[in-house]
Amino acid sequence: MVHDGFTKKLYELFSKIRKEGITQNYHFNIARSDYMINEETNKDTNENLYSIKQVEYNTIAVAYAGLGTKVAQLHKYIHKELESRVSFREDQLPVNDAIDKLGTALAVAWKLYGVESAAVVYVLDSTARNRYDQKLIKYSCIGSLRRIGVRKSVPVLFRSLQEIGEDGQLRKDRRLFICEKEVAVCYFRMGFSPGNYSTDECWIAREIIERSTAIKCPTIGGQLVGTKKIQQVFAEPGMVEKFIHEPEAVKRIRNTFVCLYTLDPGSDGDAAAKMAIHNPSRYILKPQREGGYHNLFDDDIVTELERMTDPTERSQYILMEKINPPIVKNYMVHVDLKQPVLIESVTELGIYGVFLSDGEEEILNEAAGHVLRSKDYKLNEGHISAGSGALDSPCLIEENIGPV
Repeated sequence: MVHDGFTKKLYELFSKIRKEGITQNYHFNIARSDYMINEETNKDTNENLYSIKQVEYNTIAVAYAGLGTKVAQLHKYIHKELESRVSFREDQLPVNDAIDKLGTALAVAWKLYGVESAAVVYVLDSTARNRYDQKLIKYSCIGSLRRIGVRKSVPVLFRSLQEIGEDGQLRKDRRLFICEKEVAVCYFRMGFSPGNYSTDECWIAREIIERSTAIKCPTIGGQLVGTKKIQQVFAEPGMVEKFIHEPEAVKRIRNTFVCLYTLDPGSDGDAAAKMAIHNPSRYILKPQREGGYHNLFDDDIVTELERMTDPTERSQYILMEKINPPIVKNYMVHVDLKQPVLIESVTELGIYGVFLSDGEEEILNEAAGHVLRSKDYKLNEGHISAGSGALDSPCLIEENIGPV
């Protein structure tokens, strides 16, 4: 972390909080594990083989559960309107319950806090373009609170780290107050990028949230679990087995892993760097960042690795084997396009999960819907908010794509 100031600062804050003593035993996380289909050819039979491979695991600010659910509903509606003219059945379009699952998880966390007047706080960028997605989860949370018997109106606040740093109060008993309202749950929809901490007030906000009794989604420790380095270490031999004790489950999980390589100082890191420089088109160079447009591809990998003459500097990255997804025809509908355009696209499937425990027993631990994102196959990265990709929904077919 010597050459990654942002991750280093997050870890230092995590260490400080842990040394001081954790004040909230509830662990709450809304995560998303992203996958792509990998296509390769059997050299003996010339047959195309398909398998599902994990791209990454996101533990903070996972987006598009709201809008992704709406797109799935839209596609079901269009199918009903065009049923006689399409070649697939409506039941091939899977139901997506991501909105309901995430809203329910937030409601359960609020109730566990045990203060009827306390608020749920969305921590977000005040200039966020993804507000509609966030609002859909808010409405689901409010509906879920009513379904579990909460009759009183629960405040749901949208605040930036800057605003929390200026207005937040951490009292002696570690309760957090924002705008004179006690906070039960802090749900992070930002905080994963150095740009989210542009002032000292932003870092002050993160610290008082972490020190408080509010239930964090996620804690700063939970955020660090989502770094690429942890993903690389978790894929090493014996690591999955430390947490999963069913051999068949371990096998299914490991079948989704591509090769991940350390770039730390030493013989393994040196070998991985040489391998990437020799054949950069086969790999992706990944820093400890979320939010898109941070990864390096092709000649940029060579340039960056050759620039880093100090081997310790390489440790801010990991090297990942590139997935080779099948290319499919798809219509792109976008605000910048006058009409739908038929493109050759690749897709990425995200599976949401919710986890809530009291430190000893699980309260929630389940899959929570999905989101599908499509982009032009020529683009290295597809970022919805930046306009280089689009939300989509899957159509399931009865075909064996290999072990999952």
